[in-house]
Amino acid sequence: MVSPAVSHRLPDCFHFPNRYDPDRFTPERAEDRKSPYTLIGFGGGRHRCIGQAFAYQQVKVIWTVLLRQFELELVHQNYEPDYSTFVVGPRQPCLIRYRRKYKPTGLLRSYK
Repeated sequence: MVSPAVSHRLPDCFHFPNRYDPDRFTPERAEDRKSPYTLIGFGGGRHRCIGQAFAYQQVKVIWTVLLRQFELELVHQNYEPDYSTFVVGPRQPCLIRYRRKYKPTGLLRSYK
C-alpha cells in the first residue's frame, strides 16, 4: 500500500513539499515528473487508472467554466489537511466566497 499523502510530500521530489504551490507543475519546474511515480494520484504501473486522461480532461473543463464565470476566494487563508480519508482534502469546514463575474446583457457588434 502506498500513501499519496506521504509520497506527494517527499522533499527529494518536491521543493517545499508542505507548501501550496501550483507552479511546481509548470513545464519550467515539472517537479511532478522527476520520476514516473512522483505523483501517484491515479496509481502507477500495471494498476494505473484507465480513466486518468478522461479525469484530467473533466477537471480542466470544470475549472475553465468556474474560473470564467466566478471569482473565488478562500474565507480563511490557512487550512489544515484532513488525512482521515484516502483522498486528502481540507479539514472541514473549508469555506469559499464566490461572486459571479460581470457579464454584459447584450451583444455588442460592429458592422462595416
